[in-house]
Amino acid sequence: MAVADAEGTLSQATAQFVNEDYDEAVETFSLAIELDASLTAAFTGRAAAYLKLDKHTEALQDANTAISQDAQCEVAYYRKGLACFELEEYETALAAFKQGQTLVTEKNAPKRNYGRWVRKCETEIEDSEEEMEVVDDDEPPAAPAPAAAAAAETPVETPPAPPAPRTLSYQHYQSLSHCTVSVMEKKVKPEEATVEFLGAGLKITVARAGAEPVELALALYDEIEPAACTYKVLGTKIEIKLKKKSPFQWPQLEAGGAAVLPAAGGGAAGVAANNSASAYASGTDWSKVDKSMTEELEKEKPEGEEALNELFKSIYGKANEETRRAMNKSFQTSGGTVLSTNWGEVGTTDYEKERQAPNGMDWKTWEGDKLPMKDDNKD
Repeated sequence: MAVADAEGTLSQATAQFVNEDYDEAVETFSLAIELDASLTAAFTGRAAAYLKLDKHTEALQDANTAISQDAQCEVAYYRKGLACFELEEYETALAAFKQGQTLVTEKNAPKRNYGRWVRKCETEIEDSEEEMEVVDDDEPPAAPAPAAAAAAETPVETPPAPPAPRTLSYQHYQSLSHCTVSVMEKKVKPEEATVEFLGAGLKITVARAGAEPVELALALYDEIEPAACTYKVLGTKIEIKLKKKSPFQWPQLEAGGAAVLPAAGGGAAGVAANNSASAYASGTDWSKVDKSMTEELEKEKPEGEEALNELFKSIYGKANEETRRAMNKSFQTSGGTVLSTNWGEVGTTDYEKERQAPNGMDWKTWEGDKLPMKDDNKD
């Protein structure tokens, strides 16, 4: 009985996910897991909902659980790759995408687009390796001059130069409505990070236990809506989402490229020398990559029954609740012979009494008795 309940709960969670009720979907997937912890589809489904909610660590845990239950579960590797990529674990993401690529069916291959994700991971890994290369251009120290006659005098010690204040490095990317700033600071606890959203500025403070606070203050190119801005503290970075007051592409993140906001106490807060920060983490222009992949997908457009199913999915996904209700009722109660989007007609029609069948075919019971159909009374 529990397994049957779990299957029904899983169907309900899937419907909530399709309707973009991701928080509700997570709760319902969790209930399905409580009813049957061996239900791999519940873990992969909850992983998908977590990804939509930007809960990448939780999504990774569910994907790993699904893989431990079924090592041939292709979608679990796909969602593990997505979660690891967002967590900047590019090598793990690459391995997951490559494994999923070996398991994906021809039908799902265009949707997964493994080739694109593999290339993105490889590019990020290459860029990380380049950043890690250290080039030592320092000149060897000059040999000390011979001692002079005046060496007997007491030498004057030159005090060491004070260390340069530590700064926070960052990267950013944007859409017309938002700008996302990623502060590249690892292993920060949520209580150690403070983010202040100003009218046309942003201030981030990281205060670790036993260390001096580090600040980053930015005068932004244009105004933002502070009440609509958010941030998250992740394992590898602090991700800040700024809501633009006016929807347009900023030519750069900072006003004037090098403005500094006053820090607390009247001093100047440290600002990372990042005026040329890339709009992407790796410096790669992913818009060009996306364009290239779009051209490839255009050549792989679905045909026949697959194209028809994709059309129905598109209609259902964009439809309102009344249209979806009409599609569900007409298709299910007619035995798959009618699919209507007109609830005004579907709501008053009993498809079980007004059955229709393709030309030359009849509805019959399992015993072979003919059932009444809509056209039986026509001359």
